[in-house]
Amino acid sequence: MKLFATCAPGVEELLAEELRRLGATKVRTASRGVEASGGPMLLWRAHVESRLAERILVPIGTGPGGDPDTVYQTALHVDWKRYLPKGKTFAIDSSVGASRINNRVFLSQRIKDGIVDRLRKDRGERPNVNPKNPDVWIRARLYKDRLSLSWDASGRALHQRGYRREAGVAPLRETLASAVLLGAGFTGSEALLDPMCGAGTLVIEGAQIAQRIPPGLVAAKNGAFAFQKSARFDARGFADYLEELESMICPQAEHRLVGSDRDSGVVAIARRNAERAGVEGSIRWNNGDFSERLPFNAQTLVVVNPPFGQRLGEQERAKSVIKAFGDHLKSEFAGHRAAMILGSNALVGAVGLKPSRRLPVRFAKLDARIVVFELYAGSRKS
Repeated sequence: MKLFATCAPGVEELLAEELRRLGATKVRTASRGVEASGGPMLLWRAHVESRLAERILVPIGTGPGGDPDTVYQTALHVDWKRYLPKGKTFAIDSSVGASRINNRVFLSQRIKDGIVDRLRKDRGERPNVNPKNPDVWIRARLYKDRLSLSWDASGRALHQRGYRREAGVAPLRETLASAVLLGAGFTGSEALLDPMCGAGTLVIEGAQIAQRIPPGLVAAKNGAFAFQKSARFDARGFADYLEELESMICPQAEHRLVGSDRDSGVVAIARRNAERAGVEGSIRWNNGDFSERLPFNAQTLVVVNPPFGQRLGEQERAKSVIKAFGDHLKSEFAGHRAAMILGSNALVGAVGLKPSRRLPVRFAKLDARIVVFELYAGSRKS
């Protein structure tokens, strides 16, 4: 089975590493995702255990798409019985680029015609379209007159873990929070501190890593993934797999995990999010300024999602905050590590430290970068 795991731009290499750990073969990075091969178990593991994937697509057909008739014929030649169970609804999400057909709505209409005609021929049944809440999503991409069709095996965005029903200002998507942690090499074998925690996403994702809580476990147990509704789904085998994962969960993180913020209101939100994530016993929440936070006895990773300063007049204030935070790291956290997601190279420079790793990403439709710092005594300036 071939898969295409989508991700935030810039996270491709991290996702490729993760999929290899999950048993994938023939792994190849592409724009905004990773191609991989594996058996049915890879499909399960990519959904339940991946912390970086946004959605898992299964390629099901490709062919010419230079005009309406060739689009129809490419769709008509797919064996849709494998992907659209009888009585289930479907919808098509299309994208177009550098092609003679440049209207995504028209493209979806022609693909729909091919699907309906094929299933009417094969099953004597016309499937229904539900554009808002279908049982099955078909993803179509037309690029340079070449049409690619994929079955959305997820049916939902994988970053939606289910615990973050409340969020603060400019919340960090769960998958990108995990990218910050994994990019810094966090495995749960060290302490973790976020002194600007907001809604707590970074610390909560870190706690789930430390406790070995699979990010998609709750969704899987609730039958929320599209592949769980497919005709060939092995429900018994999947239940056994989930049971094995649950048996490996640690009741509490081994090292200290702390989230802190000046805003007591968002700290309360973070605490409630942690309860929903099942990690409330592993995290201590504090209210206060970042300058009050000091290293723990154990090796500590400091993670922050500081203000981006994107609005007019806010850049200088953001630089001032980040410079003060960088000075605090240099004076108090020598021998430890830090990881941040920053909105510009100017903000990276404001930290006053030389990054050991820099990973350009996209965050809330903005260019950003994940930066990791080794906090040497007498730290090396950029």
